Amino acid sequence: MASNFRIDQNQITKALVALGRYIDELDPEELKEICAITEKENPWFTDRNIKTALTGIKIYLDESNLHQWLSGYRNLNNGNNTIGLLMAGNIPLVGFHDFICSLITGNKVKIKLSEKDNYLFRMLLSHLREINPPIGNNIETVDELENIDAVIATGSDNSARYFEYTFSQLPLLIRKNRTGVAVLNGSETQSDFDHLADDILQYYGLGCRNISKIFVPEGGDVQFIMEQLSNHNWVMQNRKYASNYKYNKSLLLMNGKDHFDNGFMLMTENKLLVSPVSVLYYEFYNNIDTLKATLSEHDHKIQLIVSKEGW
Repeated sequence: MASNFRIDQNQITKALVALGRYIDELDPEELKEICAITEKENPWFTDRNIKTALTGIKIYLDESNLHQWLSGYRNLNNGNNTIGLLMAGNIPLVGFHDFICSLITGNKVKIKLSEKDNYLFRMLLSHLREINPPIGNNIETVDELENIDAVIATGSDNSARYFEYTFSQLPLLIRKNRTGVAVLNGSETQSDFDHLADDILQYYGLGCRNISKIFVPEGGDVQFIMEQLSNHNWVMQNRKYASNYKYNKSLLLMNGKDHFDNGFMLMTENKLLVSPVSVLYYEFYNNIDTLKATLSEHDHKIQLIVSKEGW
């Protein structure tokens, strides 16, 4: 199925760097319009989250960062296949790294965008095509992934089973549901808690790297922890987040479940890893060995573990 299209990797790198400059130099009014259109398409994608995502993309596309990243690999431009990308839509541009990995290795890319993250991705692809039209010929957005040589797909555990069945004859890389956890040791400062709150609430907790559960030393003061996380009530400005908060609060109250509430986030003790939007689970641990065993048991579901200074 391979075609005879070849684009020099230096051309691709230069085009990606130029795309990064375009993002960095966006006129404030143009950026405001982009944010408004994107948020209308998906109310979770507020201007705060869009700007955070674009800042992350700029880091990918920084010239020195790109060259440093690529220097760790050999024969990168040997790709001569068509890679199908099934994009998720939980946070803005979440599949962009998969895209540049597929493109910069010399492959053609067919992208099935999520309906939740359509406009913003198409906008960047459009500017990349303007920067280098031949590269644009190697990028196609499609409704169905057909005539492809391999697939990278991101979705839920349920959708992963569908992907495995549908693309069973192809090389397939699938990302399933994952989440982040935090381990506290009792020595955290207010600055540490502020950073933890960012890890919990950035993108309203919808990312696989967001913290959905914290492990607290036995006897730890959960009420104190909740108070230290109380500086992020901006999340309630989003009606979808606020609706989730009110709904989950009602469930906890109706079920008589003990919980803590700071007015925009709920904390409740739970052995599960993944909490609903607006809810943070916690669990006590009494020694490190037991905690390590618990984390190891759930390793396949944990994207990352954060702690004070990585202890």
